[in-house]
Amino acid sequence: MKLNFVRITTLLLFFMLINSCDKKNNSGTENLVGNYSVQVGDLHDALQNFILKTQAYESANFTSMTAAQSKKIVNDYLDAGDQFVKALQNIQTSQETSSSLSLKSASDLPCGPVDFIPGDNSGLSPGLAKAVGDLISETKGDVAAIQKKYDNHEIDDNTYNDALNQLKIQKTTKAVNVGLGAVIGGGASLGAGLIIGAATLPAIATVTAVGVVVGTSVTWFANWYTGVKSTKGTTQQYIVSGQTTVGGKLPVHLIGDGANITIAIDGYAPVSLSDFSLPEAGHNKMINITPVKLGDASAGGQAEVCMADEIMAASTCDAVEFVTGSPSPQDPGPGEGVVVTGTIIPAVEGCSISFSIVGTDGYSNSATKTTDAAGQATFYIPGGDEGVFDQVSISAGNGTSYLVSYTF
Repeated sequence: MKLNFVRITTLLLFFMLINSCDKKNNSGTENLVGNYSVQVGDLHDALQNFILKTQAYESANFTSMTAAQSKKIVNDYLDAGDQFVKALQNIQTSQETSSSLSLKSASDLPCGPVDFIPGDNSGLSPGLAKAVGDLISETKGDVAAIQKKYDNHEIDDNTYNDALNQLKIQKTTKAVNVGLGAVIGGGASLGAGLIIGAATLPAIATVTAVGVVVGTSVTWFANWYTGVKSTKGTTQQYIVSGQTTVGGKLPVHLIGDGANITIAIDGYAPVSLSDFSLPEAGHNKMINITPVKLGDASAGGQAEVCMADEIMAASTCDAVEFVTGSPSPQDPGPGEGVVVTGTIIPAVEGCSISFSIVGTDGYSNSATKTTDAAGQATFYIPGGDEGVFDQVSISAGNGTSYLVSYTF
Protein backbone atom coordinates (compact mmCIF):
# COMPACT_ATOMS: atom_id res chain seq x y z
CA MET A 1 0.00 0.00 0.00
CA LYS A 2 2.79 2.37 0.85
CA LEU A 3 4.45 1.64 -2.51
CA ASN A 4 1.21 2.23 -4.41
CA PHE A 5 0.69 5.49 -2.51
CA VAL A 6 4.16 6.64 -3.54
CA ARG A 7 3.49 5.69 -7.18
CA ILE A 8 0.16 7.49 -7.20
CA THR A 9 1.70 10.57 -5.58
CA THR A 10 4.52 10.54 -8.13
CA LEU A 11 2.07 10.26 -11.02
CA LEU A 12 -0.02 13.13 -9.64
CA LEU A 13 3.06 15.30 -9.32
CA PHE A 14 4.07 14.36 -12.87
CA PHE A 15 0.69 15.34 -14.33
CA MET A 16 0.66 18.54 -12.29
CA LEU A 17 4.08 19.38 -13.72
CA ILE A 18 2.88 18.68 -17.26
CA ASN A 19 -0.18 20.91 -16.75
CA SER A 20 2.01 23.60 -15.24
CA CYS A 21 4.32 23.54 -18.26
CA ASP A 22 1.33 23.66 -20.61
CA LYS A 23 0.01 26.69 -18.77
CA LYS A 24 3.39 28.36 -19.00
CA ASN A 25 3.62 27.60 -22.72
CA ASN A 26 0.12 28.91 -23.26
CA SER A 27 0.85 32.04 -21.26
CA GLY A 28 3.77 32.66 -23.61
CA THR A 29 1.36 32.95 -26.53
CA GLU A 30 -1.72 34.33 -24.77
CA ASN A 31 -0.32 37.85 -24.89
CA LEU A 32 1.13 37.51 -28.38
CA VAL A 33 -1.89 39.09 -30.10
CA GLY A 34 -2.11 41.92 -27.58
CA ASN A 35 1.61 42.60 -27.82
CA TYR A 36 1.44 42.59 -31.60
CA SER A 37 -1.39 45.14 -31.52
CA VAL A 38 0.78 47.43 -29.39
CA GLN A 39 3.73 46.87 -31.73
CA VAL A 40 1.66 48.04 -34.71
CA GLY A 41 1.14 51.37 -32.94
CA ASP A 42 4.80 51.56 -31.93
CA LEU A 43 5.84 50.92 -35.54
CA HIS A 44 3.66 53.76 -36.82
CA ASP A 45 5.00 56.19 -34.23
CA ALA A 46 8.60 55.20 -34.95
CA LEU A 47 8.15 55.37 -38.72
CA GLN A 48 6.45 58.76 -38.59
CA ASN A 49 9.23 60.16 -36.38
CA PHE A 50 11.93 58.67 -38.59
CA ILE A 51 10.41 60.25 -41.70
CA LEU A 52 10.20 63.64 -40.00
CA LYS A 53 13.82 63.42 -38.86
CA THR A 54 14.89 62.09 -42.29
CA GLN A 55 13.27 65.03 -44.04
CA ALA A 56 14.89 67.46 -41.60
CA TYR A 57 18.25 65.78 -42.24
CA GLU A 58 17.99 65.54 -46.02
CA SER A 59 16.64 69.09 -46.41
CA ALA A 60 19.19 70.68 -44.06
CA ASN A 61 21.78 73.04 -45.52
CA PHE A 62 24.51 72.43 -42.97
CA THR A 63 26.79 75.08 -44.46
CA SER A 64 24.45 77.78 -43.16
CA MET A 65 24.33 76.34 -39.61
CA THR A 66 26.57 76.23 -36.59
CA ALA A 67 28.37 72.97 -35.87
CA ALA A 68 26.14 72.41 -32.83
CA GLN A 69 22.96 72.83 -34.91
CA SER A 70 24.23 70.42 -37.55
CA LYS A 71 25.22 67.84 -34.94
CA LYS A 72 21.74 67.88 -33.38
CA ILE A 73 19.95 67.34 -36.69
CA VAL A 74 22.23 64.43 -37.57
CA ASN A 75 21.97 62.80 -34.14
CA ASP A 76 18.16 63.17 -34.10
CA TYR A 77 18.05 61.42 -37.47
CA LEU A 78 20.30 58.58 -36.32
CA ASP A 79 18.39 58.09 -33.03
CA ALA A 80 15.06 58.00 -34.91
CA GLY A 81 16.53 55.43 -37.29
CA ASP A 82 17.58 53.21 -34.39
CA GLN A 83 14.06 53.36 -32.90
CA PHE A 84 12.47 52.52 -36.25
CA VAL A 85 14.74 49.51 -36.76
CA LYS A 86 13.94 48.33 -33.22
CA ALA A 87 10.19 48.60 -33.94
CA LEU A 88 10.64 46.56 -37.14
CA GLN A 89 12.60 43.89 -35.31
CA ASN A 90 9.96 43.62 -32.55
CA ILE A 91 7.25 42.97 -35.12
CA GLN A 92 9.40 40.42 -36.92
CA THR A 93 9.90 38.55 -33.64
CA SER A 94 6.11 38.30 -33.24
CA GLN A 95 5.79 37.10 -36.83
CA GLU A 96 8.41 34.43 -36.28
CA THR A 97 6.54 33.20 -33.21
CA SER A 98 3.21 33.14 -35.05
CA SER A 99 4.66 31.26 -38.02
CA SER A 100 5.30 28.29 -35.72
CA LEU A 101 1.58 28.18 -34.90
CA SER A 102 0.65 27.06 -38.44
CA LEU A 103 -1.44 30.13 -39.24
CA LYS A 104 -3.26 30.15 -42.55
CA SER A 105 -4.35 33.23 -44.48
CA ALA A 106 -7.57 33.04 -46.42
CA SER A 107 -7.36 32.82 -50.19
CA ASP A 108 -11.11 32.96 -50.83
CA LEU A 109 -11.71 36.68 -50.28
CA PRO A 110 -13.84 38.83 -50.89
CA CYS A 111 -15.06 37.06 -47.75
CA GLY A 112 -13.08 34.77 -45.51
CA PRO A 113 -10.99 34.40 -42.34
CA VAL A 114 -7.67 36.23 -42.07
CA ASP A 115 -4.87 35.86 -39.52
CA PHE A 116 -4.42 38.10 -36.50
CA ILE A 117 -0.65 38.09 -37.11
CA PRO A 118 1.00 37.42 -40.47
CA GLY A 119 3.63 34.74 -40.78
CA ASP A 120 7.09 35.20 -42.26
CA ASN A 121 5.75 34.61 -45.77
CA SER A 122 3.26 37.50 -45.66
CA GLY A 123 4.68 39.86 -43.04
CA LEU A 124 7.61 42.24 -42.82
CA SER A 125 10.81 40.84 -44.26
CA PRO A 126 14.00 41.02 -42.19
CA GLY A 127 15.52 42.63 -45.29
CA LEU A 128 13.75 45.91 -44.56
CA ALA A 129 15.18 46.23 -41.05
CA LYS A 130 18.60 45.23 -42.36
CA ALA A 131 18.55 47.81 -45.16
CA VAL A 132 17.63 50.67 -42.83
CA GLY A 133 19.85 49.34 -40.03
CA ASP A 134 22.87 49.14 -42.35
CA LEU A 135 22.23 52.70 -43.58
CA ILE A 136 22.05 54.05 -40.02
CA SER A 137 25.08 52.04 -38.89
CA GLU A 138 27.23 53.17 -41.83
CA THR A 139 26.14 56.78 -41.40
CA LYS A 140 26.95 56.61 -37.68
CA GLY A 141 30.47 55.42 -38.45
CA ASP A 142 31.08 58.18 -40.99
CA VAL A 143 29.62 60.84 -38.68
CA ALA A 144 31.79 59.62 -35.80
CA ALA A 145 34.91 59.97 -37.99
CA ILE A 146 33.96 63.53 -38.95
CA GLN A 147 33.09 64.37 -35.34
CA LYS A 148 36.43 63.02 -34.09
CA LYS A 149 38.36 65.26 -36.47
CA TYR A 150 36.30 68.24 -35.36
CA ASP A 151 36.72 67.48 -31.65
CA ASN A 152 40.48 67.11 -32.17
CA HIS A 153 40.54 70.51 -33.92
CA GLU A 154 41.77 68.92 -37.15
CA ILE A 155 38.97 70.62 -39.09
CA ASP A 156 37.09 73.89 -38.58
CA ASP A 157 33.33 74.55 -38.54
CA ASN A 158 33.12 75.13 -42.30
CA THR A 159 34.95 71.92 -43.17
CA TYR A 160 32.85 70.02 -40.60
CA ASN A 161 29.59 71.24 -42.13
CA ASP A 162 30.80 70.64 -45.69
CA ALA A 163 31.66 67.06 -44.75
CA LEU A 164 28.18 66.50 -43.29
CA ASN A 165 26.63 67.93 -46.46
CA GLN A 166 28.58 65.53 -48.67
CA LEU A 167 27.73 62.60 -46.40
CA LYS A 168 24.05 63.49 -46.58
CA ILE A 169 24.12 63.28 -50.38
CA GLN A 170 25.78 59.86 -50.26
CA LYS A 171 23.74 58.26 -47.46
CA THR A 172 19.97 58.62 -47.92
CA THR A 173 17.03 56.23 -47.84
CA LYS A 174 16.94 56.55 -51.62
CA ALA A 175 20.44 55.06 -51.80
CA VAL A 176 19.33 51.81 -50.15
CA ASN A 177 16.17 51.28 -52.23
CA VAL A 178 13.78 51.97 -49.36
CA GLY A 179 10.56 53.97 -49.60
CA LEU A 180 8.97 55.19 -46.37
CA GLY A 181 5.58 56.83 -45.86
CA ALA A 182 3.33 57.89 -43.01
CA VAL A 183 -0.05 59.54 -42.77
CA ILE A 184 -0.73 62.05 -40.02
CA GLY A 185 -4.16 63.04 -38.72
CA GLY A 186 -6.11 65.29 -41.04
CA GLY A 187 -4.92 63.53 -44.17
CA ALA A 188 -1.42 65.05 -44.30
CA SER A 189 1.06 62.58 -45.77
CA LEU A 190 4.82 62.36 -45.41
CA GLY A 191 7.21 60.42 -47.58
CA ALA A 192 10.89 59.67 -47.97
CA GLY A 193 11.79 58.07 -51.27
CA LEU A 194 8.12 57.13 -51.66
CA ILE A 195 7.08 57.47 -55.31
CA ILE A 196 4.70 54.83 -56.61
CA GLY A 197 2.83 56.55 -59.43
CA ALA A 198 0.51 58.17 -56.91
CA ALA A 199 -0.87 60.72 -59.37
CA THR A 200 -2.56 57.98 -61.43
CA LEU A 201 -4.66 56.29 -58.74
CA PRO A 202 -7.56 58.46 -57.50
CA ALA A 203 -9.10 55.75 -55.31
CA ILE A 204 -9.73 55.12 -51.61
CA ALA A 205 -10.56 52.30 -49.20
CA THR A 206 -12.98 52.51 -46.26
CA VAL A 207 -12.53 50.49 -43.05
CA THR A 208 -15.73 49.31 -41.35
CA ALA A 209 -16.16 46.92 -38.43
CA VAL A 210 -19.21 44.96 -37.30
CA GLY A 211 -20.34 45.96 -33.80
CA VAL A 212 -17.66 48.65 -33.39
CA VAL A 213 -18.52 52.30 -32.87
CA VAL A 214 -17.78 54.52 -35.88
CA GLY A 215 -14.85 56.75 -35.02
CA THR A 216 -12.95 54.11 -33.01
CA SER A 217 -9.20 54.52 -33.54
CA VAL A 218 -7.47 52.35 -36.16
CA THR A 219 -3.72 51.99 -36.73
CA TRP A 220 -2.40 50.29 -39.85
CA PHE A 221 0.73 49.61 -41.86
CA ALA A 222 1.39 48.22 -45.33
CA ASN A 223 4.56 46.73 -46.79
CA TRP A 224 5.48 45.46 -50.23
CA TYR A 225 8.31 45.01 -52.71
CA THR A 226 8.76 45.80 -56.37
CA GLY A 227 10.30 43.48 -58.91
CA VAL A 228 14.01 43.00 -59.48
CA LYS A 229 15.78 46.00 -60.99
CA SER A 230 17.92 45.14 -64.00
CA THR A 231 20.57 47.75 -63.20
CA LYS A 232 21.43 46.67 -59.65
CA GLY A 233 19.59 43.40 -59.27
CA THR A 234 17.85 44.64 -56.12
CA THR A 235 14.26 45.13 -55.04
CA GLN A 236 12.70 48.38 -53.88
CA GLN A 237 11.25 47.98 -50.37
CA TYR A 238 8.30 50.04 -49.16
CA ILE A 239 6.50 50.54 -45.87
CA VAL A 240 3.68 52.97 -45.14
CA SER A 241 1.73 53.44 -41.92
CA GLY A 242 -1.05 55.62 -40.63
CA GLN A 243 -3.95 56.09 -38.30
CA THR A 244 -7.60 56.42 -39.23
CA THR A 245 -10.91 55.44 -37.63
CA VAL A 246 -13.65 52.89 -38.12
CA GLY A 247 -15.58 54.45 -40.98
CA GLY A 248 -12.41 56.28 -42.07
CA LYS A 249 -10.24 55.89 -45.13
CA LEU A 250 -6.99 54.19 -46.11
CA PRO A 251 -4.80 56.12 -48.60
CA VAL A 252 -4.50 53.42 -51.24
CA HIS A 253 -2.64 55.91 -53.46
CA LEU A 254 0.32 55.36 -51.11
CA ILE A 255 0.04 51.56 -51.11
CA GLY A 256 1.45 49.24 -53.77
CA ASP A 257 -0.64 46.56 -55.44
CA GLY A 258 -0.19 43.20 -53.75
CA ALA A 259 0.88 44.76 -50.46
CA ASN A 260 0.47 43.10 -47.07
CA ILE A 261 -1.69 45.29 -44.83
CA THR A 262 -2.17 44.95 -41.07
CA ILE A 263 -5.15 46.79 -39.55
CA ALA A 264 -5.40 47.15 -35.76
CA ILE A 265 -8.69 48.48 -34.34
CA ASP A 266 -8.32 49.84 -30.81
CA GLY A 267 -9.37 47.10 -28.35
CA TYR A 268 -9.55 44.36 -30.99
CA ALA A 269 -7.16 41.82 -32.48
CA PRO A 270 -5.34 43.04 -35.62
CA VAL A 271 -6.15 41.55 -39.00
CA SER A 272 -3.56 40.73 -41.65
CA LEU A 273 -4.55 41.16 -45.30
CA SER A 274 -2.03 39.53 -47.61
CA ASP A 275 -1.67 40.25 -51.35
CA PHE A 276 -4.04 43.24 -51.14
CA SER A 277 -5.64 44.14 -54.49
CA LEU A 278 -5.99 47.89 -55.06
CA PRO A 279 -9.33 49.29 -56.24
CA GLU A 280 -9.60 50.70 -59.73
CA ALA A 281 -9.34 54.44 -60.23
CA GLY A 282 -12.56 56.13 -59.15
CA HIS A 283 -13.51 53.27 -56.82
CA ASN A 284 -13.74 52.81 -53.06
CA LYS A 285 -12.80 49.42 -51.62
CA MET A 286 -14.95 48.57 -48.60
CA ILE A 287 -13.03 46.55 -46.00
CA ASN A 288 -15.60 45.14 -43.58
CA ILE A 289 -14.10 43.42 -40.52
CA THR A 290 -15.91 41.24 -37.99
CA PRO A 291 -13.32 41.80 -35.27
CA VAL A 292 -12.43 39.75 -32.20
CA LYS A 293 -11.89 41.58 -28.91
CA LEU A 294 -8.32 41.41 -27.62
CA GLY A 295 -9.53 39.69 -24.45
CA ASP A 296 -11.05 36.89 -26.56
CA ALA A 297 -8.19 36.61 -29.07
CA SER A 298 -5.66 33.80 -28.92
CA ALA A 299 -2.52 33.12 -30.88
CA GLY A 300 -3.29 31.38 -34.15
CA GLY A 301 -6.77 32.91 -34.32
CA GLN A 302 -8.52 34.58 -37.22
CA ALA A 303 -11.21 37.15 -37.96
CA GLU A 304 -13.72 37.36 -40.78
CA VAL A 305 -13.12 40.07 -43.43
CA CYS A 306 -15.22 40.95 -46.49
CA MET A 307 -14.15 43.32 -49.29
CA ALA A 308 -16.01 44.87 -52.19
CA ASP A 309 -15.30 47.71 -54.64
CA GLU A 310 -17.82 50.52 -55.13
CA ILE A 311 -17.82 53.49 -57.49
CA MET A 312 -17.04 56.68 -55.61
CA ALA A 313 -19.92 59.13 -55.51
CA ALA A 314 -19.43 62.66 -56.81
CA SER A 315 -17.94 64.87 -54.13
CA THR A 316 -17.13 68.48 -53.33
CA CYS A 317 -13.89 70.35 -52.68
CA ASP A 318 -14.61 70.34 -48.95
CA ALA A 319 -14.91 66.52 -48.96
CA VAL A 320 -11.39 65.86 -50.30
CA GLU A 321 -9.97 62.87 -48.39
CA PHE A 322 -6.34 62.95 -49.52
CA VAL A 323 -3.88 64.93 -51.58
CA THR A 324 -0.94 63.26 -53.25
CA GLY A 325 1.80 64.25 -55.64
CA SER A 326 4.43 62.87 -57.95
CA PRO A 327 7.46 64.51 -59.63
CA SER A 328 8.40 63.94 -63.25
CA PRO A 329 11.06 62.81 -63.74
CA GLN A 330 11.09 60.90 -60.47
CA ASP A 331 14.88 61.05 -60.19
CA PRO A 332 15.93 64.33 -61.86
CA GLY A 333 19.52 64.88 -62.91
CA PRO A 334 21.45 68.11 -62.26
CA GLY A 335 19.86 71.05 -64.07
CA GLU A 336 16.80 69.03 -65.14
CA GLY A 337 13.44 70.75 -64.68
CA VAL A 338 10.72 68.97 -62.68
CA VAL A 339 6.95 68.95 -63.11
CA VAL A 340 5.09 68.06 -59.91
CA THR A 341 1.54 66.78 -60.40
CA GLY A 342 -0.83 67.20 -57.47
CA THR A 343 -3.95 65.04 -57.23
CA ILE A 344 -6.95 65.32 -54.92
CA ILE A 345 -8.87 62.18 -53.95
CA PRO A 346 -11.73 61.78 -54.78
CA ALA A 347 -11.16 63.60 -58.06
CA VAL A 348 -13.17 66.82 -58.32
CA GLU A 349 -12.82 69.48 -61.00
CA GLY A 350 -12.39 73.15 -60.10
CA CYS A 351 -10.82 72.75 -56.65
CA SER A 352 -7.75 74.70 -55.58
CA ILE A 353 -4.36 73.07 -54.98
CA SER A 354 -1.51 75.12 -53.53
CA PHE A 355 2.14 74.31 -54.28
CA SER A 356 5.13 75.59 -52.35
CA ILE A 357 8.77 74.75 -53.13
CA VAL A 358 11.83 75.25 -50.93
CA GLY A 359 15.26 74.08 -52.11
CA THR A 360 18.52 73.76 -50.22
CA ASP A 361 20.06 76.09 -52.84
CA GLY A 362 17.81 78.89 -51.57
CA TYR A 363 15.26 78.68 -54.38
CA SER A 364 11.61 79.09 -53.34
CA ASN A 365 8.33 79.64 -55.14
CA SER A 366 4.60 79.07 -54.67
CA ALA A 367 1.42 79.02 -56.70
CA THR A 368 -2.23 78.02 -56.43
CA LYS A 369 -3.74 76.07 -59.32
CA THR A 370 -7.20 74.70 -60.17
CA THR A 371 -7.81 70.99 -60.67
CA ASP A 372 -8.95 69.52 -63.98
CA ALA A 373 -11.58 66.81 -64.47
CA ALA A 374 -9.10 64.21 -63.17
CA GLY A 375 -8.62 66.21 -59.96
CA GLN A 376 -5.09 67.17 -60.95
CA ALA A 377 -2.94 70.28 -61.36
CA THR A 378 0.76 70.72 -62.22
CA PHE A 379 3.60 72.90 -60.97
CA TYR A 380 6.94 73.47 -62.75
CA ILE A 381 10.25 73.73 -60.89
CA PRO A 382 13.54 74.65 -62.61
CA GLY A 383 16.51 72.31 -62.28
CA GLY A 384 19.10 72.58 -59.52
CA ASP A 385 22.75 71.73 -59.08
CA GLU A 386 23.85 68.23 -58.13
CA GLY A 387 23.00 67.42 -54.52
CA VAL A 388 20.32 70.11 -54.20
CA PHE A 389 17.34 68.80 -52.22
CA ASP A 390 13.86 70.15 -53.05
CA GLN A 391 10.79 69.79 -50.86
CA VAL A 392 7.40 70.57 -52.37
CA SER A 393 4.33 71.00 -50.17
CA ILE A 394 0.98 70.34 -51.85
CA SER A 395 -2.23 71.39 -50.07
CA ALA A 396 -5.93 71.26 -50.85
CA GLY A 397 -8.38 73.93 -49.79
CA ASN A 398 -9.67 71.87 -46.85
CA GLY A 399 -6.20 71.50 -45.29
CA THR A 400 -5.18 68.02 -46.43
CA SER A 401 -1.58 68.02 -47.63
CA TYR A 402 1.32 65.99 -48.98
CA LEU A 403 5.08 66.47 -49.24
CA VAL A 404 7.10 65.59 -52.35
CA SER A 405 10.89 65.55 -52.12
CA TYR A 406 13.73 64.68 -54.50
CA THR A 407 17.43 65.32 -54.98
CA PHE A 408 19.10 66.45 -58.22
